[in-house]
Amino acid sequence: MTDRQNHHVFQPLLGQVATAGIAAPDIAQPIRGIRRDKRDLAVIRAEVTGIDFSAKQVTHERAELGYDDLVLAVGGPTSYFSHPEWVFRPDFSSPSSPPYA
Repeated sequence: MTDRQNHHVFQPLLGQVATAGIAAPDIAQPIRGIRRDKRDLAVIRAEVTGIDFSAKQVTHERAELGYDDLVLAVGGPTSYFSHPEWVFRPDFSSPSSPPYA
């Protein structure tokens, strides 16, 4: 597994962490910890820079890796199911901009 981050964050709950509603470890976990039961899985912290599908090679910042099966998880925008009123974007950039003003 190759990822730019070494952790997984469940972003919809970041607001609750910022307001001390829940603890950060409840929504952020190290990838190695999540997948520790998979002995045949290596976790590499790097950004993928290329994929050669015909050669079954993934290139990242430090090396090339061969693969048998490839799963791409590139992320995407959060869906609010056509309810813009559900969008909550607090400004946590400074202490003077409280999230629940």
